[in-house]
Amino acid sequence: MDEQLKQEILNLLKPVLNDFQQAITANVEGRFSAFQQSLVTNEDDNQQPPQEPNNPQVDALRGELETLKSQLATEKQTARDKALMAEMLGIGQTKKVIAPQLFTDAFLARNKDKIIEHEGQWFIKDGDKTTALSQYVDTFLTTDEGKALLPPSGANGTGSPEPKQQTNAATPPNVTNPWEVLYTALRNEHSPK
Repeated sequence: MDEQLKQEILNLLKPVLNDFQQAITANVEGRFSAFQQSLVTNEDDNQQPPQEPNNPQVDALRGELETLKSQLATEKQTARDKALMAEMLGIGQTKKVIAPQLFTDAFLARNKDKIIEHEGQWFIKDGDKTTALSQYVDTFLTTDEGKALLPPSGANGTGSPEPKQQTNAATPPNVTNPWEVLYTALRNEHSPK
């Protein structure tokens, strides 16, 4: 009877076990599907790292890192500005402008946002055209504004290629230097008599 009882119990339980197994499988598959969907959605969002709980040390280090990044950017810009200023002063002295510092300041005020550096060389990007900085300065010095920064020449005015030779005429012998006259007058007035 034992065998027969087991068989009857199994026959009665088989449909219940089948239903139970199908219910469990459906439940697990549904939860797995939902979990899998949430993973895909999270990956698509921003792929940002999970937020850590507030940690004062981590926050302090992040702030310090941001400060250092800002300082580095500032130092890079300062170094670039100094190199550009030195380049412009050198060009100004080479081109023999009247006041190299004034020329540099004026030129940079107008063109600084157009100047780019590539491997230690300086260029001007004017629209779609890129020109070496020294060539651009040469072109600028041929304009009326640029000619005003060049020393005057005696031949044809500012910017002339050949200066006019000046003759030093001798001062006539009876013309006295006005400084000597003033010195003599002051000396005679304050000398003991």
